[in-house]
Amino acid sequence: MAKSYAFLCVGYFLEAFHHQGTQDNVVWKAFTNMVRMSPPDSASREAVKQAIDLIVPFLTEGGDAASSTVAADVDGASDVGSLEEIAGGSGTNGKKRPVYVSLVRRVLAEEGPNSPALVTILQMVVRNREAFASSR
Repeated sequence: MAKSYAFLCVGYFLEAFHHQGTQDNVVWKAFTNMVRMSPPDSASREAVKQAIDLIVPFLTEGGDAASSTVAADVDGASDVGSLEEIAGGSGTNGKKRPVYVSLVRRVLAEEGPNSPALVTILQMVVRNREAFASSR
């Protein structure tokens, strides 16, 4: 339960200080960990949902952040070298897909279709459909 509310505090922190130079890789790590989280009780699930909803606007406001060369060691995995590597896939129209979409796809691939995080991801996509509409 504490981890869920810690994510909510991180979401509020990023909301308050994002325009003052918060590093993008911190936002990506927090987002990835929030998406992977699948709390058992309803109060914790609601805290994670609120935290994700606080962070999604920062993910979409930068346009195509895939051109950034910020090193992103997302979730401590050493196989991720940069944001360009994460967003390396192309969307339906030949453009690179946004980094946050690639991160969600990666989490889905790693966690599998029977993951409890799947519900969190689907709810996030429905609540923030305008952010994910271009990558359907």
